[in-house]
Amino acid sequence: MAIWLGERYAVTITPSLALTSLTSREKAPIYGKESLIRAGATEFANGLAPLPMVAQELTTIAREDGGTVLLNQAFNANSLLKVLADPAVKRIHIASHAELKPGKEADALIYTSSNSVGLKELGQLRQRSGDQGLDLVSLSACRSAVSGSDLELGFAGMAIQLGAKSAIGTKWYVDDLATSSFFVQFYRYLDQGIPKAEAIQMTQKAFLSGEVHLQGDKVVGSGGSTLMDGLTAAQQRRYAGGFSHPYFWAAVQLIGSPW
Repeated sequence: MAIWLGERYAVTITPSLALTSLTSREKAPIYGKESLIRAGATEFANGLAPLPMVAQELTTIAREDGGTVLLNQAFNANSLLKVLADPAVKRIHIASHAELKPGKEADALIYTSSNSVGLKELGQLRQRSGDQGLDLVSLSACRSAVSGSDLELGFAGMAIQLGAKSAIGTKWYVDDLATSSFFVQFYRYLDQGIPKAEAIQMTQKAFLSGEVHLQGDKVVGSGGSTLMDGLTAAQQRRYAGGFSHPYFWAAVQLIGSPW
């Protein structure tokens, strides 16, 4: 019987030990609501495919941890750069589209509802250091942890290089509903003070074991709590086989510090 790596180990990747905090802690810090930003869009002005589950993903996460939501019109280049420059912000979760052009990493983009933000602009993160830095940048976007010829570990790797302690990205074109459910469950574990790498591992195991599953028009997770709801009949048919296949959960990758 095959055993997946994540069943036995909590895994994180780093582009360099020099960019990773090696100081362990028994419990991860729990930040106040002023430190948490949840940003994303369901519709895009440039014709990109809609992401209908993003609104519920962000509002559910924020409802439980008290963070600020920047959704659709409120999520634009100016608002994103503003929150990234605010030293009070410690964790930011972005649910959107991203584009990493092979050989043109300087032109890599994160799309907002009306425009886009390039990696050069995200250089404002360089202003952060030590206790003033970001604790976690989560990029709930397709292939946000895929390496390019000049950019190791993609957008998530760039976030580490620019001063974030940890970052989360994805390795392939991910499923909208499964990924939204994944992050809701992940943040519930994180809000309990569980270290990031262990929270990722616990979420992956919940998917693999079938603990995350459909129940009527809902996706339920650990303890039977609702992760996402209001699924259409078509969605219920599509996901009737469950979420245990690695396609639904193995793409999410933690980069940088595991704590």
